[in-house]
Amino acid sequence: MVSIPQPQVLAVELESVLVPSFWTPGHQESLQELVSAKFSANWSLIYLTKLSRVAVCASIIRHRLPLPDVVVSEGGAMLYGASDPFMLTPLERFQREMTAALGFPDHRRIDEIMLAHAGVETQDPEYQGVRKRCYRIDRSIADATVNTIKKQISEKQLRVRIETSVTDQDDFVVCDVLAEKASYWPSLQWWHHHQGRSPQATVCVLSSARQGEVPAEAYRLAIATSQFQASATTVSGIYHTSRPHACGVLESCQHYQVMR
Repeated sequence: MVSIPQPQVLAVELESVLVPSFWTPGHQESLQELVSAKFSANWSLIYLTKLSRVAVCASIIRHRLPLPDVVVSEGGAMLYGASDPFMLTPLERFQREMTAALGFPDHRRIDEIMLAHAGVETQDPEYQGVRKRCYRIDRSIADATVNTIKKQISEKQLRVRIETSVTDQDDFVVCDVLAEKASYWPSLQWWHHHQGRSPQATVCVLSSARQGEVPAEAYRLAIATSQFQASATTVSGIYHTSRPHACGVLESCQHYQVMR
């Protein structure tokens, strides 16, 4: 019988899970419980996010998040070590080995395409990254504008992809332009390999929107619900929490027995 390693890594999606667009009852209390939780020796916390380095630091401080050991940011295009909430340090070896594979056009080329459209503005500097550009698009014209931009990017053969997000409170759509081949999972696998860690010892807590992207057989996967459910369920080996956001992260830790 093949033994399954004890959990040693917790990888959590930052947006939609730890920093949702709206807070639910118990969210802040669960965050503080995670901050003070006792984990096993050699334990690592990893954040998965589309945010830039500056925006991640701001989120950690603003929302009083647990300090991670590693941040996979810009959709997987950048990898940082975190020893201080005010400073994330790029993992230089990752940058050397992955730069050619990921690529990213000059920021000015992206801006020329995006800002040629009415109703498109650049987001604040803290949201701009090394391999990421971020824009706001007027909500009333966002769908048509994004479709046109995608066609232009394809015609120019730029190695990027577009992801959009919106909340009910906003009158604009956030448009992230990311490295085309960037993904959390190759970057996470790279980290596992160079740290001598097993992916099977990693608990990943994601939003439902990311469920189809992860190689579920390689990780212990949990999906944090966006609203309270009657009970938790396990489907095809994937744990679906009964509580949302940070409450769901705490619930996942308890389910996979990652805390002492």
